[in-house]
Amino acid sequence: MTHLSANGDYLTIGELSRATGISTHSLRMWERRHGAPKAHRLPSGHRRYAQNEVPRLRAIAKALESGYRASKVVSGTLEEVQEMLGLQIKPSSGGPHHDEEHGIVPTWIEATADYNEERLHQGLFEAWGKFGPLFCVTRLIVPFIQQVGKGWEDGELDISQEHFASECLSAFLSEKWRRLNKFKTGLVNVFTTMPDEPHQLGLLLCATITALTDVRIIFLGRNTPYENIVKAVAECNAEMLGISMSNCVDPQKAEDFLFHLSADLPEKTRIITGGNGVPRNIPRIRHSSRLDEYYDWLVRDLAITLGHTKRTRRKAWGLSSFFGASIQTG
Repeated sequence: MTHLSANGDYLTIGELSRATGISTHSLRMWERRHGAPKAHRLPSGHRRYAQNEVPRLRAIAKALESGYRASKVVSGTLEEVQEMLGLQIKPSSGGPHHDEEHGIVPTWIEATADYNEERLHQGLFEAWGKFGPLFCVTRLIVPFIQQVGKGWEDGELDISQEHFASECLSAFLSEKWRRLNKFKTGLVNVFTTMPDEPHQLGLLLCATITALTDVRIIFLGRNTPYENIVKAVAECNAEMLGISMSNCVDPQKAEDFLFHLSADLPEKTRIITGGNGVPRNIPRIRHSSRLDEYYDWLVRDLAITLGHTKRTRRKAWGLSSFFGASIQTG
């Protein structure tokens, strides 16, 4: 234990617990067993913890949610825990995961063709734990969605198998992002679709990626009436609104919908849209093309690191083209 000459940027154990969602009992136990987080002592004798422990401990909480044991992660640096979680995209050709990932998607396709829910869910959970959330979503789940869609188009899979895969993925992603969304204190992002939008799998993908940051998700799902979307943004004091649009939506209705949102929402609310049905060149709306780019935007341009939020006045928008994706229509 070190001694401090002044409080500086330090927290009590109660403040650290509230900031990270980790109980004071666990924090004390970890310090005794693993030497981290390390307490510092004030001249008064009171114990304090460095504020910069908050991002690391929040990342540790995410690792524990993903199935890692405390003994494996508690003493790790933020970078080490982040690497365990797979929050660094490796090139798809080569790299430590390349050989292992190569045969995964075909086995998921086989499970889909056989309507084998247990095998598909087991494969998803194993990939999530082994490769980490970001890698699993961007390098495995997205290609799986694309291959199911191609299989349907080529007649190798029928519509019931497409629906089966979509439902399995929706259940898996919903469970994952909701667990990661606990104890959030950062920016608020409301996620929904246009009214009459039949698909929301892309919305779930983007919610899952967003849940890896400190952004707090309010998920309205699909078919929310326009006036209720605006009301939810106001009541939640949301700084971001994510709208999913597949190519099933009527182009003119989509354009009118976004123009109305642009006019009716507060200037501070960033409007994030995505999908093949998004009209272009509408004020305050911007379209990006990849989930990993969307994640990078959240972390870098909004200065949202794992477990730590810094507000910014920069006007930037980001998005994934898979935001409005469905397996069938993309």
